[in-house]
Formats: sequence, C-alpha cells, structure tokens
Amino acid sequence: MSTQKDHLYLHLGVFAAIILLFFLLPPINVITPEGMRLTGLFIAFVYGLTVTSDAWPALVTLALFPFTGITNLSNVLSLSFGNDVCIFVMLSLVLVAYMEYTGAAAYAANWLLKRRILKGHPWRLLFMLLFICWLLSSFVNAIAGMMLIWTFLYEIFAQFGYKPFDKFPSVVMLGTCAVGGLGLSTLPWGNNSIVILSAFTNTTGLEVNYLLYIGYAVPYALMVIAGFLLIMRFIFGIKIDDLKNFDPSTLNAESQKLTPEKIAALLAMAALVLVILIPSCFPADSAINLFSKKFGLSGKLLLIFAVLQIIRINGKPACPFVQIAKQGINWKLMLMVADILVFSSLIGTDAVGINLFLADALGPVFLGKPALLFIVLAAIVTVICTNFMVNKIIAVLMISITMPIAATLGIDQIQLACMYTIICTIAFMLPPASQSATVLFSNTEWVRAADVYKYGLPVIIMMTALQIIWNLAYFSFF
Repeated sequence: MSTQKDHLYLHLGVFAAIILLFFLLPPINVITPEGMRLTGLFIAFVYGLTVTSDAWPALVTLALFPFTGITNLSNVLSLSFGNDVCIFVMLSLVLVAYMEYTGAAAYAANWLLKRRILKGHPWRLLFMLLFICWLLSSFVNAIAGMMLIWTFLYEIFAQFGYKPFDKFPSVVMLGTCAVGGLGLSTLPWGNNSIVILSAFTNTTGLEVNYLLYIGYAVPYALMVIAGFLLIMRFIFGIKIDDLKNFDPSTLNAESQKLTPEKIAALLAMAALVLVILIPSCFPADSAINLFSKKFGLSGKLLLIFAVLQIIRINGKPACPFVQIAKQGINWKLMLMVADILVFSSLIGTDAVGINLFLADALGPVFLGKPALLFIVLAAIVTVICTNFMVNKIIAVLMISITMPIAATLGIDQIQLACMYTIICTIAFMLPPASQSATVLFSNTEWVRAADVYKYGLPVIIMMTALQIIWNLAYFSFF
C-alpha cells in the first residue's frame, strides 16, 4: 500500500513540476506566454494518462485551463461538456451498455458465428471471429468486442488443448487487439473518430463526409483482417488444421433466443446508423440536411432514447435509461474527451502560437516534399508516437501540426484527416497506447508482454503499409 502511495505522490510531483516549469519558462520563438502554459498543461496531461489509470490527471487539467490565460472557465465548459461531440460520446456509452444489457451484442455475434460456411474451414472461422471483434468494437465498444470474442476463443483453446502463452493463442489474442482498436475509428461517430474529426473541423473549418469516410474505413478494416491471417500463416507459420473439427453451432445456444428486448436494441442501433448516414446522401443545402444539423449528433441519439422510453415491453420501458446510464457512462473517458476537445479548440489558434512554432520546426521535414513522401512521413510519425501516447491526442496534435503545411503544398486535408483518424489506432505496443492495448496487456493469464512485442511489430508494419497504400489509392478516385 505504501508503495502505491509513494508512486502516486511521485506522479503528482512530476505532473505539477511539468506545469510549473512551463508556467515559469519565457516564451520560445513564436509561442506566446499563454501558449507555453498550454503546452505544459498538455504535456502534463499526456504524462498523467500514461502513468495512472486514475481520473485525477483529466480532472486537474480541466480545472487548470483558465489559468493558462487563454480562456475562462465558462468557455472551457462550453468547449468541453457543452460540445455536441461530448454529449454524443456520453450517450453512445449508454447505448453500448444497453446493447450489452439486453444481450443484443452477444446475439449478433453468435448468429454470425453459426453460419454453415464456417464449419470445417478454420481460416474462415478465424476471419469471422476477428470480423465480429471488429464489428462489435465499431458498433459497441472495443473492450466489449474483445472480451466477447475471448470467451469464444477460450472454448476453442480448451477443446484443442492449447495452453496459456502458446504461439497460437498469443497471436490470435493480439489479432483481436489490433482489430478491436481499429473499431474505435471505423465509424465516423466512433469514440476516437468523432473527437478527431471534430478537432479537424475546428482546425480547418472543413467537414469530412460520413459516407466518404465509411467507404474509406470499412474496406481497410477487412484488408487488415485478411493481412493479419496471411501473416499468421506465412510469417508466423501457424497451422490450425485441428480446428477443422470445431463446430461453431455449439457456442452459447442460450444467447441465441431473440427476445423483444434484443429486437428493440438492434432496431435502435440500426435507426442511429440511418439517421446519421441518410443526410450524407443529400446536398449540404438540402432541407433534410439543414433539418438534420439542427438536431446535431446528440439530438438524434436523444430522440432514439426518448422513443425507447415510450415503447413498453412487458409493461416497462424498452430501455431503462437512468439505470443503464449509471452503469454505462465511463467518467474517466468522458473527462479525457472533454480535455481533448478543449485542447483541439485552443492549441491551433494564433493566440497560442504553437501551430506556427511546430510548422517552423517541422518545415524541413515536410515542406517541399512531394505529396507521396509527405503522406508517408506523416503516417510513420503518427504510428510511432501513437504507440507511446494516447492515440486521440496524437491524431489531434498531427492535425494541428501538418494541416497548415498540407494546405500550402496543395495536399488534400480531408485525405490526411481520414488517415490520421484510422492510423492512430495502430497502437498496441505499450499498455497506455489505446483501450485495446490496455485490455490485452492486462490479460496476463494468456498473453506475455514479450510476445506482444515479438508478434506486434510485424503486424504494425503491415497495417501501416496497408494504410498508406489504401489512402493513396482511395483518394486518387475521390
């Protein structure tokens, strides 16, 4: 216990020292005094999230924004908890909990696994398991997606005599982490993408079309799953002929009962997808688009929850909103989202000067480079950084740094925004890199950290190369 307290006080001391140092340092180059203080707060925030799972770094950061001299508390609250994106993320967490509460997520996963096409085909089975993990991570939650698939994998391991730390379990568990993390940014309203794309809009004034983004993200995810299986088979040399005898129809038969509660949850998820995507099919100045913007993202989800409250199943609301909200809202995540939204709104402003400083500092790296080299360098820098720090933060920082330079070089800023939003999820070499990495490293009963490093590097290289190639190919047509 004393050791934990000592570590806490040490981290608090370092956190405070970083902030105090930057509050006292004179301005550097074009960075203003306010920019120096914001930089110190940003570095301390990243440090705090890296060294502890507690919420105090996010809480302290939110409280200290007014002391940077850039803005006041009312504006901080408006940029954070008053932001449509923040409210939508909070409501999305409630929707995730609702999908789990009703068993709708498990029902969908089991239904997919029991298709006859999988019986006797182990590689198809693995593809489906990873596909479901990605699907659940995209529509529900990365942690929920990974955990659910792990329950299936544990049964497979037991039936065929695989033991903890064997090569096959280690690699497959890594695969669930890779695609699970990717699911955070597959949909434009996902936990990662909604924050990053909002930061992009705050920085550039441009908006990413949701259909364009989905057309970019979904095929990439499927290519990653296929690429991972190829690495398993031809680079890692894993043979899974024994799995030909595995029958997916034996899995969790009880959860296959389709109840009215599950139907309501599945319809709610489908309704959310439709009300978000349909306006993207019409011109920006059309009546349906103008009407949709009045609702915003959070308004649409509020309306869906209201309908679920009105619908009665066995005399009770289809969704017990208050009960589920108490269990489903992750306040540490919400505080982190709130901080990131404030940082993304302030860090690129001329009053801070950080964007001008970073543009000057990275000018020799990016300026004058052809578009291809610029995109490759931006991708590599993002992947390296995101494996050491929280991925949303890295993506927001790269947007702030490179968008002004990209504009002067004539590079499509929306193309870069899509790449940053996806590629920042290739983060699982260290526990704090992402939610999925934290879950993977915590599963010490089946996975060793050394094996994550050993098998993770080739997977990261594959995913990065594939992302660069796909980014260039996709935006050469759109």
